[in-house]
Amino acid sequence: MKKLIVFILLFVGNFIFSQKIPVLNLRSSVESDIRLPVALNNDELCIILQYNNGWSAYDTNRYYIFKNNRSVEIYNEEFPKSYLKNKELKTSIKRLELTAAVQDSLFKIINSKKIIEFQKYDQSDFKIKLNSSSNMPPPCRIYDSTGYSLKFIQNNKQNAYSYYAPEYYLEKCPDKSINKIVLKEYLQVLQEFWNVKL
Repeated sequence: MKKLIVFILLFVGNFIFSQKIPVLNLRSSVESDIRLPVALNNDELCIILQYNNGWSAYDTNRYYIFKNNRSVEIYNEEFPKSYLKNKELKTSIKRLELTAAVQDSLFKIINSKKIIEFQKYDQSDFKIKLNSSSNMPPPCRIYDSTGYSLKFIQNNKQNAYSYYAPEYYLEKCPDKSINKIVLKEYLQVLQEFWNVKL
């Protein structure tokens, strides 16, 4: 009987801990052009994953909103690329329905060591400053791929990261100025969210 009680207490404690919103180490003011689908209260967290979809007319924002009531809201927004002048292209946004299991998975992700420790980086950390450009391979080029932007917003602060075709530059580009350690960690953070089946 004692073992059952201990098991139940551990399970409940683990569930409550995994539903906590961590206070992240965010350094910059939130960009003035960011419009969230819902307002954030104190300590609530929004993660914006943006896909610039290659040659498609639209890019996509996925908003992950972690609420103080231990729920998660996800909104998908498709919007025309900024350089397109076609007035018929419209922005659309919809809220996704989430199961309790998906919400629990997302809370585990934001409480993971990987997410919390990634906040120590800035966008500038994706590059290594080299003393000389001699004997460097030519710069890598790829077109019609997807770029990813990732923003963490909490308490009117943000950390923002972006990288075009990160898989290509990590695996196939010999450019020594790319900080492949940071790029690999960035991809791992992205994959945490990609792996959640919505």
